[in-house]
Amino acid sequence: MDYTPDEIMPPNLKILLDELKAEIFSTFNCVQIGKIEKVTASEQTVEVSLQIKRLAKDGTSLFYPVLVDVPYFVLQGGGAYLDMPISAGDYCFVLFNDRNIDSWWSTANVSDPPTNRKHSMSDGIAVIGLNPKTTPLDNDGT
Repeated sequence: MDYTPDEIMPPNLKILLDELKAEIFSTFNCVQIGKIEKVTASEQTVEVSLQIKRLAKDGTSLFYPVLVDVPYFVLQGGGAYLDMPISAGDYCFVLFNDRNIDSWWSTANVSDPPTNRKHSMSDGIAVIGLNPKTTPLDNDGT
């Protein structure tokens, strides 16, 4: 069937932009809650399973893959640091860097990002020390 230009509806810009926004945010990573699965202290990395599933377009929920080789944060400065034993089962925040951290992570040098990757699951950094309501710390102030 052939349509004349008068019979074709112009695209609805709001619907088009809402769909584009939904697509962008479906792959945009900022912060997630994770659980430490494995610690490699010699490399200062952890493996992390994210604790909130992702929703697929068909409405089902899916587990994220376990994040591997995730650097973890240590409070430090001036040659001093706080050494806390990190264990499998600890909870953390995973912060996803704005750009690819591979070059900095392997060399500690300022460089151009090696790829255009942004907010990728590959660029997470774990900050340990979060607890759910079900397992609060017994903080008595001492």
